[in-house]
Amino acid sequence: MIKKIKEKLFEYKYVILIYALLFILIIPILNLFRYSIMNADDFIYGQNTHHVWEDTHSLVNVLKEAFKNTVLYYKIWQGSFVSVFLMYMQPGIFSVTAYRIALLLLFLLGLISPLVCILTINKYLLKTSKKIILIIYAVITIIMLQYLPSPYEAWYWYNGVVYYQFVFNIILLFITSTIIMMNKRKKATQVFSIILLAIFILIIGGSNYITSITFLIGYSIFIIDALHKKKELRWIHLALWILFIVVFSSNVFAPGNSARASLTIQPTLPLITIFSIRDFTLETTQWIGMTLTVAAILISAFFAKDIVKNSKIKFVHPIILLIVVVMILVSQYAPTIYGLGHKGPPRCENIRFMTFQISLWLMAINLFGWLYQKEKLERLKIIPTVVISLFLISYSIVQYPLTQMWSYKALDYYIGGSIEKFGKEMNYRIEKFEDKKNNEPLAFDVAVTNEMLHPTEEEWWWFGIWDFYRKEPKR
Repeated sequence: MIKKIKEKLFEYKYVILIYALLFILIIPILNLFRYSIMNADDFIYGQNTHHVWEDTHSLVNVLKEAFKNTVLYYKIWQGSFVSVFLMYMQPGIFSVTAYRIALLLLFLLGLISPLVCILTINKYLLKTSKKIILIIYAVITIIMLQYLPSPYEAWYWYNGVVYYQFVFNIILLFITSTIIMMNKRKKATQVFSIILLAIFILIIGGSNYITSITFLIGYSIFIIDALHKKKELRWIHLALWILFIVVFSSNVFAPGNSARASLTIQPTLPLITIFSIRDFTLETTQWIGMTLTVAAILISAFFAKDIVKNSKIKFVHPIILLIVVVMILVSQYAPTIYGLGHKGPPRCENIRFMTFQISLWLMAINLFGWLYQKEKLERLKIIPTVVISLFLISYSIVQYPLTQMWSYKALDYYIGGSIEKFGKEMNYRIEKFEDKKNNEPLAFDVAVTNEMLHPTEEEWWWFGIWDFYRKEPKR
């Protein structure tokens, strides 16, 4: 028995090491959930629903109030009705504890969704060793944890999480459900999957434009391929695609979008194109410089032959996938530029970053698979691969990962009296929040209360051409 345990430990030594590292990196993030508190934006959306809860303690009445306010916002402010509804139902209306628990659960969803997705892809399509897939997942997850442009918006601010991070994870679950539906022949499983996919489509199409357009491009390519190859469930997916178009169109053409757009000078199509390519170039150049990404690709390269040798995926010419990826990435900037006026400041850099990282990995795996199919792939030699990877990982410390910035530095803030400061601010806002004589939403004096988690708040609102296109308020 002991001998078998030792053999297993030796076989999975790399898996154990990298998951020990992953666990260490997650600890300070989980610790900070104890201190995340509601900000001005959450209070604005939750004020009416909170008063209904206090008066009636009826969840049905709260849901009715949230729905009524969502319809109103759809008419006067913005079309992303699913995200707006979830904002009105933000857990802070029940208690601060509920707010923190909900954020923690959304963070865990962000860890589980990519794991479930990659394991499903491996089970039905790649068919490689789980050990290798777990290592690749851990590397990708570490990058997501350490280098997100705005960790605060990703995990510690409810409205930001449901508007971007949550929808991104729903897309991963959509991919997972699609693969399972295509491979499970039981009618009950397929019917359940179709219902689940329809719900996911409602969430994705009724949320932000960035993830919606990314989903639209990817799903459209899938539909074209399914129709061309006459796949069994192609007509069901075509019906789901049409449903998505209907939902997304109702989002884009909402009356509130036009009303909000009237506050700004909208850029012309040539300017949208220029600014989209400009910002794509600036951000991708910066992110490519994150050397941990390069190290991750090298690790993938080391396992490449094992990943693709039993694969059921038809790998395409690397140039084709590159074109598709660039098209998806650039498309993520166009709605941001266009929507500067009626969609508010851009808070979607995390989504673009995650899409970018996953795209790099997919392009690498496709490249390795294509080379393997062409009998041009050789396994990388382990010593130079490990040495180069370690050097790059060491060098990447200059990027200030969370373990450096968000653990012992955060303790400085705690000890320095920040908790007391934030507690006073919170009490003030709750007092205004509870005041039923106050019919106006809380003033948007500062967008984020928790400066400890996001110390450079003014940069959050700054964007290159935002001021240029904003009209002066009418007096």
